[in-house]
Amino acid sequence: MRRLDTYLWLSAALLAFLHLTLVAAFPEVAIAVEGRRFTVRSAWTEPEAVLRQAGVTLSEGDAVFATAGVRGLSEVSVIRGRILGVAKGPETALVRTAADDVWQIAAAAGFPVGPHDLLFTEWMPAAALDHMPEAIVHIIGVTFAVRTEATTLPRGTQRRDDPSLELGLTRVLRPGRDGSEELTVKVRYEDGRVAGKELIARKVVSGPIDRLIGVGTLTQVHRDGQVIRFSRALEATATAYTPGPESTGKWADGYTAIGLVAGPGIVAVDPKVIPLRTKLYVDGYGFAIAGDVGGAIKGNRVDVCFNTVPEAMRWGIKRVKVFILD
Repeated sequence: MRRLDTYLWLSAALLAFLHLTLVAAFPEVAIAVEGRRFTVRSAWTEPEAVLRQAGVTLSEGDAVFATAGVRGLSEVSVIRGRILGVAKGPETALVRTAADDVWQIAAAAGFPVGPHDLLFTEWMPAAALDHMPEAIVHIIGVTFAVRTEATTLPRGTQRRDDPSLELGLTRVLRPGRDGSEELTVKVRYEDGRVAGKELIARKVVSGPIDRLIGVGTLTQVHRDGQVIRFSRALEATATAYTPGPESTGKWADGYTAIGLVAGPGIVAVDPKVIPLRTKLYVDGYGFAIAGDVGGAIKGNRVDVCFNTVPEAMRWGIKRVKVFILD
């Protein structure tokens, strides 16, 4: 009986010695996970097997990195995956991944990424992390297309002295026309919207023809057998009025705005266009003085005075030339 006990004791000691010898022969592997670091001795050469031996459970999206040693693995580290969002146009997806590279994150979410696409990360505020992903990777689809566009080449304006036209007046001698050209452009689209254009080529289809304006230089005209010399002329719409209440209402006192007696030879003007007291010659009316104003007399408009309503009615409304006399 004593001999059997001795035999069992020696066998157990031998097994323990052999176990310790074998274990000591296994390489020591450092494990790094979630901020913890510890070591195990393992005969396994696959990182996942070493982690299983160490009691480390992997989840989808975790990343495992291993460093080889002399006799096997020397270190195995685990980076836990995190929940991230990926958005491309109207589509969004959540993915659990340990990747930091936005292209890898997009690929993990199953989104195709073109060679010119733009990717950027929007980090979520810490207060929202309980219910939201840590960050959202936005994918902006970028494409290019070459197309042609027609554009207008605007006509210019040239001026030329016209000795047959009164000084101060102009007239169109030639209307001219706009030209056109064809542009070849490379258009950049971001998510289907135009984000920029690059000019590749241009071709003139038709050149513009400038508008030609005649500028009056004539300083005297003949009217009623006499020479009228003037400093400038203007075209105006001419109406007629009388000194009586028919035209001036309750303000009919027989005098003009500058104190002249209202009657033939008095013309109401816009002082911003024709200064008061300016001597005038109005075609179809005769010599006059800018001696009155009127609420409706604005711009190139004058109101010639007559003594009677029938005379004013016969005048009506006319387009006339008004000459500013020297």
